[in-house]
Amino acid sequence: MSSRPSSRREELTRVALRLLEEEGPEAVSTRKVAHAYGASTMAVYSEFGSLDGLVVSVVEQGFRLLGAELEEVGASDDPVADLRRIAVAYLGFADARPDLYRVIYAVSPLAGRRQTGDQLLLGAAAFEVLHEAVRRAYRAGRLTRATPYSAAVEAWVSLHGLALARLSGYLDEMPPLEGGPLALLHTLLLGLGDAPERIAASLSPGG
Repeated sequence: MSSRPSSRREELTRVALRLLEEEGPEAVSTRKVAHAYGASTMAVYSEFGSLDGLVVSVVEQGFRLLGAELEEVGASDDPVADLRRIAVAYLGFADARPDLYRVIYAVSPLAGRRQTGDQLLLGAAAFEVLHEAVRRAYRAGRLTRATPYSAAVEAWVSLHGLALARLSGYLDEMPPLEGGPLALLHTLLLGLGDAPERIAASLSPGG
């Protein structure tokens, strides 16, 4: 398969991503990716330097896909309703792409590699979508306690924990959450100073 170097890099990343999602993390190896691409293992090494480089590229692409899902929510006149939609999109991504979600957040290693240090910050752009919605909620006077950054971190930790609990199957064996999966968001908003009646309106499906 002949391609320009840049497109070859992108295609190898797509192949690795497809193997990850169709066969699981154990399917991503230099040999399998090269074979599925239709080239020798040298194609992987020449583009990425090592399997580690390919893993980083897959993680970057995974976060781009997550970020695109969150950005599709857009901004409305109700930033708290936007937070609900972001939460739904985030949990939906994790549910639809469980292996990719676990890999990008270093829950599962890919090809025996678990990202550390700066690699864990590759999701900053996706986090920024959530952070900006939280900042707008503060500017609108809906949230008054803590700071926008700490509130955004708390919101992400809540969503991340909920996503993992859902993926693990734990929640399937427990009584359903009162208020549904977004009950944690409701509690967080209360703690950050929003009014109960406004939260209820914003978190309703039509909010």
